[in-house]
Amino acid sequence: MSFEEFIQREWQDYCQVTPLALKVHDLLTSQGEIVMNDHIAIRTLAHPNLGLEAFESFLVGFGYKPCQEYFFEDKRLKAIHFEAKDKPLIFVSEFMYEDDKFSDFVTSTMESIIESCDGLNLDQLFLKRKVWMPSYAIYEKLLKESEYAAWFYAWGFRSNHFTISANKLKKFSTIEQMNTFLKSHKIALNSFGGEVKGTEQQGLVQSSTMADQYSLEFLEGMYTIPSCYYEFAKRYELDGAIYTGFVPTSADKIFESTNRN
Repeated sequence: MSFEEFIQREWQDYCQVTPLALKVHDLLTSQGEIVMNDHIAIRTLAHPNLGLEAFESFLVGFGYKPCQEYFFEDKRLKAIHFEAKDKPLIFVSEFMYEDDKFSDFVTSTMESIIESCDGLNLDQLFLKRKVWMPSYAIYEKLLKESEYAAWFYAWGFRSNHFTISANKLKKFSTIEQMNTFLKSHKIALNSFGGEVKGTEQQGLVQSSTMADQYSLEFLEGMYTIPSCYYEFAKRYELDGAIYTGFVPTSADKIFESTNRN
């Protein structure tokens, strides 16, 4: 499978569970814009077969290399962003489910996911999305300790969000202009930490929608929960080159785009 095939499959699946993304995409193209992707983000678990090391092996086949590492103290996440020439950035984060911060319930639930994935590689897992049937009761209980864990339990292996590169847009030169346009079309934005995250001095300014709502099948039936969101990124020059990394304090609040409340 080529990277083009992989990213096209991810985009199609993402749009299916995130109709809001197509609405935003169509709004921009109706303005004559050509929408280019800055990065995609993927959530996973801190396990040798599923975590950052496994993703490094998986993505190297597409020509990617690991770059900067990140750590999110409160959410107990590690992350790495990957780069490849002429391809969007890929931001992969892993949940440290064995951390003392979490109950035995969280740990055992994540371990049951890992057990169900045994013998499958990441390519197969992205095709299947998840090889377990989630329980809504367990999802609700996970939410009390970690929104990240609950989201992964419900959605599995998929792109958590795509990101529009504001650098490639003609009519919206700033994230503030983008936000104003989106709000004029009744698009709900993530306001955790402010609608605009980051500064030009940090090299990256971001905003995002709140996650779309999608009806998903659980053991107990169909329930509507947050799915995925659309992000917007404007990159600036640092030390003579466009900054290609991420700002942890901003990313920490962007994660909250999938919060239920």
